[in-house]
Amino acid sequence: KFFFEGEEEAGSPHLEQFAKTYKNLLAGDVWLICDGPVHQNRQPSLYFGVRGVTAVELTVYGPKRELHSGHYGNWAPNPAMMLSRLLATMTDGEGKVLVAGFYDDVVPMNAAERKALLAVPAVDDQLKDELGLVNTDGNGARLVERAQAATSKLDLLGFARTVLTTEADALRAVAGRLGASFEAVIRTMAECPGRIAVTGVGKSADVGQKIVGTLNSTGTRSYLLDATRAVHGDLGMVHPHDAVLVLSHSGESEELMRLLGPLKDLAGPLLAITANANSRLAKAADSAIVYGPVIEACPLALAPSTSTTVMLALGDAIALTLAELKQFRAEQFAQFHPAGSLGRKLSTVESAMRRGDELRIATAADTVRAVFAMARHGGRRTGAVMLTEADGRLAGLFTDSDLARLFENRADDAFDRPISEVMTRNPLTLTRHAKMVDALELLRRRKISELPIVDDAGVPIGLLDITDVIGLLEPDEPAGDPPPILRLVGPTP
Repeated sequence: KFFFEGEEEAGSPHLEQFAKTYKNLLAGDVWLICDGPVHQNRQPSLYFGVRGVTAVELTVYGPKRELHSGHYGNWAPNPAMMLSRLLATMTDGEGKVLVAGFYDDVVPMNAAERKALLAVPAVDDQLKDELGLVNTDGNGARLVERAQAATSKLDLLGFARTVLTTEADALRAVAGRLGASFEAVIRTMAECPGRIAVTGVGKSADVGQKIVGTLNSTGTRSYLLDATRAVHGDLGMVHPHDAVLVLSHSGESEELMRLLGPLKDLAGPLLAITANANSRLAKAADSAIVYGPVIEACPLALAPSTSTTVMLALGDAIALTLAELKQFRAEQFAQFHPAGSLGRKLSTVESAMRRGDELRIATAADTVRAVFAMARHGGRRTGAVMLTEADGRLAGLFTDSDLARLFENRADDAFDRPISEVMTRNPLTLTRHAKMVDALELLRRRKISELPIVDDAGVPIGLLDITDVIGLLEPDEPAGDPPPILRLVGPTP
């Protein structure tokens, strides 16, 4: 069926009624509307959207009769000039409409739409010659770019969300594409007797650096091999027992292609992460994770964005799958992270407890006055005295708060009686091998400030003071079982 409508330039005033009257005759599965000019390159084009038209009618009032400009100019208002000034205020110098609310309902184009638009062949020079134009609006931007730029003002939050959802959608798609090749890469790395060399160029090299860090911190030894330095001597760090993971979105980077031969000779298995299954890299690799086509979130569809996010996420998937496979535990994680709050939480209390001269220890038989009359100890002040039996075992704890209560209650006679009468008997204790995360939870839940550390015989050997670990506590954490720092696989010791 062919339907020709000739009133388009007049606003098609009869189209709606015609369509209603002959709807059965016009019925079809798809309507292909042919409108607009043929593109200058003569290729057939499909338009998935066109600019609309918003019309308003303006009436400008002036003098009742025509006036001579020599007699009345610059005094009587000129309707033509008034209308020109009014129209000029509706757009800025770049063609952006300044009418309030004009863009409120405009949906920004997504990355796929921008990529398709920018792929349209450039015909600007041909058009300028055909139309006799010396300059165009938009500081030399292409026609398709101006068509894009004039659709809406930039919605900062909307654009940012588009970037994030574009990358998130790509991650979901890639997750569904994982298959046997991913398992092969995992098995190869798990069985590797040496280290994992990771290499790439450009943004892939930056991603590789992060993957190396994640692998090392979760129990898989690795290092970054700089592709440029490698061909100038750094290939000497590669060992035959090492596996090599090569990162390249295209799989055709020349800097990496010249590395493949030497790596095959000097190292063990060659592994790859790439988008292109037909690339030289994918074909040369013993196992290749091919994540397939993704749309870059960059408005120009040029800057690596979605592709680097996918590559980074695949690196995490590899590292954490290996950690699960190896039953990597929190204790091992702590060994590799001795610095920072996370490392301290996963360490043992022995690393943070006070000891030696920093401790205040007295016998429970001494009087309160005698205990506090002892020579002051050096180092950091502690708010508790650990009290022992005659055999050295911990009997109780006397804190600054206990001393303050004696003053508040005016219990003056208590100062000359054995401190055992006012001390806290059988206080909570831990051994030096206890985890800091458990000690912190005990301090938080029981709302105590000092925690004695004892040996197997119950003799005090240290003290954990809250002032030393206050930065590691999480006061806003809800009550209940604390979340694990790292999920454990297999039996705990």
